[in-house]
Amino acid sequence: MLELDELRDLLEGRRGNPPVEKVDVETAIQALLAHQIIYPDTSLLRREIYDLIRRHSTFFERYFGAMGVGIVIEPPTGMIALVRGQNRYGWQFSRLKKDETLVLLALRVTYDEGLRAGLMDEVGRVETNTDEIFDRIRTLAKADPPIESRLEEILKLLRRRGAVLLHDADRVERLTPVTVLPGIGILVDDVFTASVVKWVELGAPEEFLAWSARERDSAVVPDKAGPSSQRQRLDPDEVSSDV
Repeated sequence: MLELDELRDLLEGRRGNPPVEKVDVETAIQALLAHQIIYPDTSLLRREIYDLIRRHSTFFERYFGAMGVGIVIEPPTGMIALVRGQNRYGWQFSRLKKDETLVLLALRVTYDEGLRAGLMDEVGRVETNTDEIFDRIRTLAKADPPIESRLEEILKLLRRRGAVLLHDADRVERLTPVTVLPGIGILVDDVFTASVVKWVELGAPEEFLAWSARERDSAVVPDKAGPSSQRQRLDPDEVSSDV
């Protein structure tokens, strides 16, 4: 396979490039599989591993392409992300609970509105906090948000997936600052939204989808390629997702 030939070239330092350590290539592949979305400052990931993916992006694109998975690299935001390809076999087994879905959608709305209002930083990140997330779920979903401990659990999961950063809790204000990362647009993409529509058809709160496609289309966000695919019928307590 061409991918294996290119791997040998990397390890042996052919084509005028210095040789790459096999363990570094392994770590880079496993980091993308474990996190799905990474940045130069992803916790516990050595910067040289991130740089290796950027430097040899063609190899990693072909490697993951052989798995039927796409890879997106956005220099302005520093984001590197795996996205679903035409073959959705490995993606269709992920299921989210309702509270996880509501948190994801609340974060995507926060991100889109932050971009439209010009509140993002130089690498496309938007600041919020747990109080604002609670309020957004109450307002948009007309439902009670998850309790504080459960929200923290969900946010920690999303931190591992490259959707948010969590900061030290403000004990006086009783909230935790949260940075919403560009990766939220990968996790809450068009296919995810289609899954939520199915979820609504099975009895979830329709008010939350007032955001829907109109709000998404008006947001100024980086283009993220990734072919869409249809979903199977969903359990009313679960939504298909990449998370």
